[in-house]
Amino acid sequence: MRTPYSIYDEFFKSQLDEIHSICGISGPTDVPPPLVATDPPSAPFCGSGAFHTSKAGDTCSSIALQYSVPSAAVYTGNQRLFYNCSSIPAGLQLCLPLSCAKVYSVPPNTTCRDIEIAQGLTEGYLRRYNPWLAWDCSNLQTGIVNYGNVLCLSPQGGTFGATGSIPGVTAAPRPGGASGSGSGSLVPTTARLLI
Repeated sequence: MRTPYSIYDEFFKSQLDEIHSICGISGPTDVPPPLVATDPPSAPFCGSGAFHTSKAGDTCSSIALQYSVPSAAVYTGNQRLFYNCSSIPAGLQLCLPLSCAKVYSVPPNTTCRDIEIAQGLTEGYLRRYNPWLAWDCSNLQTGIVNYGNVLCLSPQGGTFGATGSIPGVTAAPRPGGASGSGSGSLVPTTARLLI
């Protein structure tokens, strides 16, 4: 008896077809459709929508410098395709991360603070722009071995200001007048307090 719950598949169909042929009999041999329809696998997500096809000699650092992106992000966004940042196989379709306005190639024996001082960054901003760095930047030099030596010195994707308005949302005036002299903050009039 055929049922969608059985293990009857193309292999068993070929066996049954052969038996029918040998014995000179006929009967249904179709494989029933699966109980759960499966969608074809979708393409991996690439947030930037930008790609690079790797060529011989490419490294995470060389790609990072070519596109002004952090080398660690080249690896983390494509680690299912290669495991070694210093030897990327040719012919891979790599998703590129969002670019930085300014990148920096880290020389050996340099600390995060050295880079921040030399580049005029506020302390802690190098870590902010390169989130793979440990809180105390203790993994900078070991990270370079694994991820390449190109860091962002600015936010990936640029900086954005919140100067627009959200359709359908109006803000309540600040306590103390419209000039903002009060200590309150803007609260949307559509906000609800949940207790």
